[in-house]
Amino acid sequence: MQDGNFPERQARARVRKRGRRSGVGTVHAVTMRALLVAMGLGLIACGGTDVSGTWKGVGTFGGQVTVKLTLDQNDEQVTGTGNLSGPGGFASVAVSGSAKDEAASLILTAPGFSSPSNYDANVSGDTMTGTWTEPGNTWPLTLNRQ
Repeated sequence: MQDGNFPERQARARVRKRGRRSGVGTVHAVTMRALLVAMGLGLIACGGTDVSGTWKGVGTFGGQVTVKLTLDQNDEQVTGTGNLSGPGGFASVAVSGSAKDEAASLILTAPGFSSPSNYDANVSGDTMTGTWTEPGNTWPLTLNRQ
């Protein structure tokens, strides 16, 4: 046995133990985990609802009516155009409103109509499910992104 090397081996063992408990590897792993969590939270905070695109659905508003909206979103503000077609004819609409979190609230105005229509919906991916409201009437309406 070489007694001269024994204290040196003990010192190396102490350094290795300390390195495993609080060394660079451990600190690096904790830092990386914290960074990944922060990035994930940032994506959740920034990743709100985006309703940009073309949406289409069929509602029963006293007959089957096809609703097609083309929307643009800037932050929470939504603008766009659309058309409604059904037994009563065809109407072009202008769209304004907002989308935040998983909700969209749209106001649709058409020339020749005295009051706007409202569409309030929950947004989940490429589907908006909500309620179309006109003065005195309310109907369910689901729109799908095309």
